[in-house]
Amino acid sequence: MANIALCYDADYTLLRDYHPRLIFEKRNLDFDNFLNRVRELEAKEKTKGENTRLDIVYLAQFMYEVRHGSLQGLTIQEIRDAGKDLDKMLYPGLPEFFNNIKETNPQHNISHHIISVGLKDLLEASILGKYADSIFGYTFFDNLTPSSVIDEIKSTTSAVEKVSSLVTISKGNDENLFKWPLAHMRYFDDGQTGIPAFSFLRGRHGECFAVYDPEKPNAFEKTKESLVKYVDHIIPADFREDSELFRILNESLQGTQERIIRKKCWPDLFKRMKRGHKTAEVRLADFDAEPGDIFIAQEWDPETKRYTGEEIKYRIRNATKVDFKQFHTLDEIINNEHWILDLS
Repeated sequence: MANIALCYDADYTLLRDYHPRLIFEKRNLDFDNFLNRVRELEAKEKTKGENTRLDIVYLAQFMYEVRHGSLQGLTIQEIRDAGKDLDKMLYPGLPEFFNNIKETNPQHNISHHIISVGLKDLLEASILGKYADSIFGYTFFDNLTPSSVIDEIKSTTSAVEKVSSLVTISKGNDENLFKWPLAHMRYFDDGQTGIPAFSFLRGRHGECFAVYDPEKPNAFEKTKESLVKYVDHIIPADFREDSELFRILNESLQGTQERIIRKKCWPDLFKRMKRGHKTAEVRLADFDAEPGDIFIAQEWDPETKRYTGEEIKYRIRNATKVDFKQFHTLDEIINNEHWILDLS
């Protein structure tokens, strides 16, 4: 059984629109006018020679509306209430997909994570919050003043910060470090804000899916032009069981296996490992290894030349190849690098 994290952007990946639109609609405001002001601000920044990212411009304009414009008095509860209407934005096959893909692959431990350049509170309060193991997005302080209105930004998830979100998901908690290996991750996104995450994950053997809205003219061509060099697949945003997306993902999951590395260990070193005094391994790099793999130390008795049956199981936290010249023959050193394995 492999631990596999499926990670998704929200807008135009799981949703056919921008989810903050729901807040504007509840106030009878024109969200498209807001988007136009975002584009105008971005243009002004470029005129000044600033290379301010669009996601930062978007957040700045949103906070301007909260403090001085049409969203004055906005509360976190109002944001959460807007999330209850998110169902109408879901692409076909959602939210059933989240359970269906798990049920189709019982051989794996699958988790779902949403990494959005958007509003965490809205997404958590929506139907997506019932299926996601974690959600990353913008959050706000509302307790810096006596009122319950939003005061200030608490945390962000920009395009670049999506990378740190992937690492956070992979790392897990102190009890299960690197429970979700990057090499087993699948990441779904639709546009430019996904490029840093796509590039990072592909460089660590994860699999990347660019999705597009099949109802939009030339959507495939536009997605291919901007993302083809960053992803493994370009597919329609259709999550139904008979869709291309479900088929390709399912085939990928069927081919995934958790890597287990078994190595013999001399009794004195084995005892030190068992007591917790030895947590790193230096090994001839004649095998593949990466963070998240299972490493099993098997006690070997050099006198009987047999395994004792005692084993210790670890999960590899870090794996680095080095040129190490003290423990092996010249031929072995010439033909192989070495591993230093930090074990948890």
